[in-house]
Amino acid sequence: VVIDHKTWKIYGSNDDQMELYAISGFAYYPSAPEVHTKLWYLDQGEEMPRVFDRAEEKKLQRRWKLKLTPLLTDQTFKPTPSTEACKYCPYSARKGLVNPTTTKPYCKY
Repeated sequence: VVIDHKTWKIYGSNDDQMELYAISGFAYYPSAPEVHTKLWYLDQGEEMPRVFDRAEEKKLQRRWKLKLTPLLTDQTFKPTPSTEACKYCPYSARKGLVNPTTTKPYCKY
């Protein structure tokens, strides 16, 4: 059983996260017929369980290989600015840092 203790609020299904836990569980316990995953939302007293059968393992591995290969082979690292993604960046316009050459913020976010 893989249990992830969550705080804050429940959002989405977190299926991706549970799939990765299942892949890891199958790898760590090669003879296990299934992997049980649970998300425990401590603040709400809610639990989201999911069970993965060994028959799903190869399908999950293929799906995640397709998702991860572009991330692991990318050499361009194009920025994807947004208000949410940039809120902690020191170059964010919110931080007040300006480019001394242009006297404008480095980034509009």
